[in-house]
Amino acid sequence: MSILTEIFTASPEHAMSRARAHDEGRPPTPVGDLFETTGVTDLELEVLGEIVARAVGVGGIDTELHPVHLELDELSQVPDAVVAACAELPALDADPTVSVSIDAVIASFCALEDIDLAEPEASDLVRRVIDLAVLAHRRGDGLYLWTSL
Repeated sequence: MSILTEIFTASPEHAMSRARAHDEGRPPTPVGDLFETTGVTDLELEVLGEIVARAVGVGGIDTELHPVHLELDELSQVPDAVVAACAELPALDADPTVSVSIDAVIASFCALEDIDLAEPEASDLVRRVIDLAVLAHRRGDGLYLWTSL
């Protein structure tokens, strides 16, 4: 059985409400910015955070996802510094005077042995996480990971 994963933007309250609904077997309240996938865990997002942080020149930031609430083991928040780094990446990618690219981040991510995703899935994951981070950063929301453990 594969792990169902949701990566989404929300306020902390909305994220917890959504996780509680999952826990109770109720349909969660909809979120507009949601990426559903399988087999992705906090490890993949932490590794991606490290790669993005190095790419944008903010290495050494905390990339470990943090639990949102003690009673909601399945819900974690991507650190704000990682969200900010991901949100910065598209502008750097578009600047021809800077040698930072989303494609290079994808290549680095796909090259890691710990990442058990095929290239198309890994590429889609990276692009979707970056897009969600841009939205979260712009609105002041958090970026969350919910997994069906």
